[in-house]
Amino acid sequence: MISIAFLMAVLNLVRRGRLREEYTPIWTIVAVGIMVLSVWSDALRALTHAVGAWAPSSTLFFFGELFLLVLCLNHAVRLSRLTLDVNSSRRSSRCSAPTSAIVNGAPAPDRAGARSRPADRPLSVRRRERYGVDRSAGGVRPLRRHHDHAPLPPAALLGLPL
Repeated sequence: MISIAFLMAVLNLVRRGRLREEYTPIWTIVAVGIMVLSVWSDALRALTHAVGAWAPSSTLFFFGELFLLVLCLNHAVRLSRLTLDVNSSRRSSRCSAPTSAIVNGAPAPDRAGARSRPADRPLSVRRRERYGVDRSAGGVRPLRRHHDHAPLPPAALLGLPL
């Protein structure tokens, strides 16, 4: 019953466009395989004997782990390919702003003169914008946020009684 629901869920995701067509055969084969093994338990026992496992649950666990390993490898290959594509596109589109302006924290001008994207600014500038600083007292003091709390004394960090 659960295997039929899983197959229907896969087909529904494909129909609504939430699951890409390239993944459809993989998940359809998995759903049909689960359905066949749940209906025909002798096939699972024969597969268990062929693998050399003691229990059918060990066989299911082994093939589940193998499937997840292959799936992780597939996603790692795709991620590596996308990273290479992004790096090559960054090299091909150079920023026209001088590097001294970027290093000093000035926003790099866009071709239309607008502010640059947040990722184009140095990390120190982005942190300053995100967390804020109070320069009114002449120094640089971080603004307090609602999630800030008083730091623990060193004795409490070591687990010693206060």
